[in-house]
Amino acid sequence: MPWLKMLTPMAGKNFSLSIGDKTDRFNAKEAKRLVEAGLAEKTTKRDDSLVAVKEQLKKATAERDALKKTVGSLQAEIHALKLKSVPTGNEQAVQSAAPETRS
Repeated sequence: MPWLKMLTPMAGKNFSLSIGDKTDRFNAKEAKRLVEAGLAEKTTKRDDSLVAVKEQLKKATAERDALKKTVGSLQAEIHALKLKSVPTGNEQAVQSAAPETRS
């Protein structure tokens, strides 16, 4: 049985299909008639849009993980720079004891 994606809602005895639903409930002759009438289009069982979303999510997750590593590295660099720029007790004493020069 061919797979169809419904372009219009359809209901019958023991079934109901909405726009966008995928189904294989129709035989080849019925499926052909529905496609020719513009009520459905041929498709595959696999939901290609879902596959595309999963691929996008995988890429986004990889990008996020790479950015987390970059952020971690930058935070470590910032921390190291702050440690270098904080004067120790001796340096503070030397700076305060040094005569001021005025120009």
